[in-house]
Amino acid sequence: SDLLIDFLRKNGLNVFVAQKLKLFNIYSAVNKTNPDVVYFDWIHSLILGKSMLVTLIKSMVFLLEIIYLYYIKSIPIIHTVHNIQNHKGLRLKPEKVIYQFFLLRCDKIRVYSEAVKKEVIRIFGISPERIFVIQDVPFHHYYPNTSTKKDSRLNLGFKEDDFLYLFFGRIEP
Repeated sequence: SDLLIDFLRKNGLNVFVAQKLKLFNIYSAVNKTNPDVVYFDWIHSLILGKSMLVTLIKSMVFLLEIIYLYYIKSIPIIHTVHNIQNHKGLRLKPEKVIYQFFLLRCDKIRVYSEAVKKEVIRIFGISPERIFVIQDVPFHHYYPNTSTKKDSRLNLGFKEDDFLYLFFGRIEP
């Protein structure tokens, strides 16, 4: 996300990043900056809360803000679908309703693969012309490897012939 922001700024675009986890942050950012386009990366945190009550409040505020963007301000909305549903599988039915409402108002939707594009079309009824498969940049160009395998093992306190297991964290479908 920081790389995207840097890229856009280097190419002459003014980018404003709204504060996260505050109610009415979209409304506030739009009125402060008067953008030509609003881009949403991850939206699950904008609609889901720790309880059903908080989820309802956050979802209603998010819906009002999307209505404001789409119907009142007529600002194009662009979104990257990272996950069709939240990682924890919480409150999936209300999340799907809110997410579908949102996606149907997006002018353009980015996905990372043809498989995800097909799922978004099937699950949410989005027209294929609005969905674009665009990969991320290869990050190894931005973070060059300046350490050898031997140096890395020694820096981490391992012997050169120790068995190492790489764990990426929570990998979920």
